[in-house]
Amino acid sequence: MERTALRCVVGALAILFVLLADVPAAAADPHDDKDRVDRMAARTHAELEVASGRARAAGLAYARVGRQLPGARRRLAVAQGELAGAVVTARTAARAARRADA
Repeated sequence: MERTALRCVVGALAILFVLLADVPAAAADPHDDKDRVDRMAARTHAELEVASGRARAAGLAYARVGRQLPGARRRLAVAQGELAGAVVTARTAARAARRADA
């Protein structure tokens, strides 16, 4: 008989513990949740504004570089041509110097 009573007491205490452990969640103020969600939404909105500004700046920089690219390619082609001419001139001069020494 004592075991049955002890089981009932332990069971009742377990049920009471479960019910009391859930009280803070049930007693939470829904306005606190709304305030928390509002703060999160405001933070997300601010982060989105910053990201949008960065994306806008990156797009402008990309467009500016894209406009400069054709001129840079032309200057590169001219420099490569001048380099090729200088290499030919240097090789010709080196051959002439070798012939003169021979």
